[in-house]
Amino acid sequence: MTTYIIRRILLMIPTLLGITVVVFSIMAFAPGDVTEMLLSAEGEMQPGEKQIRQAYLKRRYGLDKPLVVQYFRWLNKVSPVGFETSSKVEFDQSEIDAAAALLKQATHINDAIREDEALETVISIAGYLNDPLVEVTERVIADSKDADKTLALLVELDVFDEALLDSEAVKPPDEAPRLVKASVTDEEREAEYRLLVGHIKWLVANDDERLNKKLIEQLRNDAAGLDRVLFSKPMLKKPDLGESFTKRRPVGDLLAEAIPITLLLNLLSLPLVYAMAIGSGVYAARLRGQAFDIMTGIAMLALWSIPVIWAGVMLQGLFANADGWVRWFPTTGLHSLDAGDMPFLPFYDANGDWQPGWLLDAIWHLFLPVICLAYGGLAFVSKLARGAVLENIQADYVRTARAKGLTERVVLWRHAFRNSLLPLITVAAFVVPGLLSGSIIVESIFGIEGMGKLAIESIKFKDQEVVMAVTLISGLLTLSAYLIADILYAFVDPRVAYE
Repeated sequence: MTTYIIRRILLMIPTLLGITVVVFSIMAFAPGDVTEMLLSAEGEMQPGEKQIRQAYLKRRYGLDKPLVVQYFRWLNKVSPVGFETSSKVEFDQSEIDAAAALLKQATHINDAIREDEALETVISIAGYLNDPLVEVTERVIADSKDADKTLALLVELDVFDEALLDSEAVKPPDEAPRLVKASVTDEEREAEYRLLVGHIKWLVANDDERLNKKLIEQLRNDAAGLDRVLFSKPMLKKPDLGESFTKRRPVGDLLAEAIPITLLLNLLSLPLVYAMAIGSGVYAARLRGQAFDIMTGIAMLALWSIPVIWAGVMLQGLFANADGWVRWFPTTGLHSLDAGDMPFLPFYDANGDWQPGWLLDAIWHLFLPVICLAYGGLAFVSKLARGAVLENIQADYVRTARAKGLTERVVLWRHAFRNSLLPLITVAAFVVPGLLSGSIIVESIFGIEGMGKLAIESIKFKDQEVVMAVTLISGLLTLSAYLIADILYAFVDPRVAYE
């Protein structure tokens, strides 16, 4: 059994890789650009400013790299074994303070760029070059006064190709671009850079006072936010799920808030599904052809036929709407607005009025979402339990147990039902991912801030980091459910062996 479990765990790795590759490819080739969506939220911009900002966002999130490089960079971040990235290089506070002090003394930098942006730039450059922060700060201050040295630094940062420094396309300021735009093709990018290099050389040749400002702006716009994998630093590390493009927060923090809510919904739904389904299915098999069997069969078929999205809207309209039948339940959320001030358990207030407290308030909000999430699984598992028990209740060993004088209850539950558990365990491995996918719809309808709603919003805005993280977590939970189901086979049926 131990060997089998280890082998299955190892097989999870290529399976998860395949799942993430498929989802990443779909996200990459889907229409739309996340940087356009991010810029639309920042308001109106001048055409040149928009292009610069878009190029910066692409660099910051690594979207300017080839798709293969983007995927393996993401894989390196989430893997516990990999290489350190330059954006994660940390510096002591004393180094940061010393760099900030040096930047304040460099008046030509303060004239061209804000102090906090200048500090961000040198920190990014130091991490990228994997050099001491203070030394890099001193170099940036000195090099920004010399065009050739600044261009050499940009080459070292992989912003410019060294061949571009030999450009002869020297243009005066009025004929050159203000800054490099986010080019569509490599040819356009090269043409823009050649113009820029020629522009800077023209400034040097004519001793223009705007040269320093131009070079510093170029460092800020092309060097800040750079990130690369430091292959010289293999390490065991904490998996990093990245940063959300749209929410500007670590994906791990977003999932830490959303996953417990989704797990709560599923942990409440799953016992409800199996408790009701097993009871109704077993007694439907015991009373085959009688009224109970016919009525439950019709009811389960009807439940199985109802789409979750329709059921959720109908439950809201009938039981959570002022214009519906009754307004017994709230329409959205997990708690009332004043739930934070409630005691945990029900209580009587100073006026003698009964108050539900935090616990009952949560149950009140969860009632409709849990029902909406559970009814489909209830119908499916109930019919499966009926069929499995019905097959075993006619077996020879059941007739033998009855002939020995055992009670019908013992025969039904200890003999027939126990031997019907294997198909129920099998389907449980499929019910778990089914509930997770169903929670996407339920959370969206009832306004619950769980993993499902987070996934929908992230797909809508092409927030790649969040979508990949949700895919990874969902795939891991699904594969784990399959493994647990296989292990339970051996405990339920001694004839099952994996050696």
